[in-house]
Amino acid sequence: MYAGMIKLLPSILPDQLANMDNTHEWCAPGIEPQIDSLKGIPSETLPWWMEKLGRFENIYIPRVADLPPDTSAEKEILEPQDIKSLIVLPMVYEGSLVGYLGFDSVRTERAFPEDIITLLRIMGEIFANALERKKMENELKAKNAEMERFVYTISHDLRSPLITISGFAGMLKRDIEKSKREDIETDLEQIKDGIEKMDHLLRDTLELSRIGRITNPPEDVSFKEIVKDALDQISGEISSNEKNIEIIVEDSISKSKKEKIVHVDRERIVEVLTNLIGNGIRYMGDQDHPRIEIGYKSDENVFFVRDNGIGILSDQHEKVFQLFYKIDKESEGSGAGLSIVKRIVGVHGGRIWIESDGKEGAGSTFCFTLPEKPEEGVKNEE
Repeated sequence: MYAGMIKLLPSILPDQLANMDNTHEWCAPGIEPQIDSLKGIPSETLPWWMEKLGRFENIYIPRVADLPPDTSAEKEILEPQDIKSLIVLPMVYEGSLVGYLGFDSVRTERAFPEDIITLLRIMGEIFANALERKKMENELKAKNAEMERFVYTISHDLRSPLITISGFAGMLKRDIEKSKREDIETDLEQIKDGIEKMDHLLRDTLELSRIGRITNPPEDVSFKEIVKDALDQISGEISSNEKNIEIIVEDSISKSKKEKIVHVDRERIVEVLTNLIGNGIRYMGDQDHPRIEIGYKSDENVFFVRDNGIGILSDQHEKVFQLFYKIDKESEGSGAGLSIVKRIVGVHGGRIWIESDGKEGAGSTFCFTLPEKPEEGVKNEE
């Protein structure tokens, strides 16, 4: 009796296969399926298995009982399924391991001839190419959907200030004819406000188009210096805010004996911080003692910007990074800020996420990772 399975190893980070999932399975009549029990297996728990797959080697085990002592973890998974023999072949796409194709014999031992192994290897390559093509198709669909939202939002958001400008231009003409000086000044202010909104939206659009194409050469820079640059840039918004917001730079950055050095486009990461700090200011809510903290978790190698504002509900954690998404539809701004932040962090090979339960006063914490200064003697590839 045989059970054929296709198992994939989805990666969470580039070049890092974190967990193994049995995603597809075929079993002969009388063989109990195992697909539901073989999910989320940490790759690190099967070192022998992963080492061979990492070298793109076939795993051929004629007798599971004969596995060496250093494969005890693998035995703990195979033996409860009553697997006697198996063949596992790596699925490789463009030089990277994306999964594996496995066939096992249950209850009775079986040999797999070389021609069958060759055929299965070809099948694995076909599966790998098909799955990667499907993945790229899904990514293309997502990009197209994002472009549709982009065009709709741009046309909608540009129309609003244009209507304002057009309306007050007509009123300005009438007020000039009637020599109403005060009304003329009001008309001009409204027209100016509409122009500024259009300019802000167009600048955000241009900024989004530049990310990933035009960057400054990465440099080794102290994160403390990046924080200083960001606070200098946003000092006007902080000081002019009526809420008297306290900015706290934690000791992990300001007083650390060993400064945290990152290898980044300095200007871009300053932009990340100014966006996150500005976001905290705008969504502070009615706090008696509003504050924004900037810090670093050394045990997790994670930077963060934390506020005690209105918080963000868990179902909004991913949405806020979408292009032009705004929690408060009536708030000022284009809604592009956090999308820009995510793209900048992503271009640097990092990731960003939110920790918040959405409770008033509990606030939100934006956590993100950045590349560290390369070790001496190690060539950094840009």
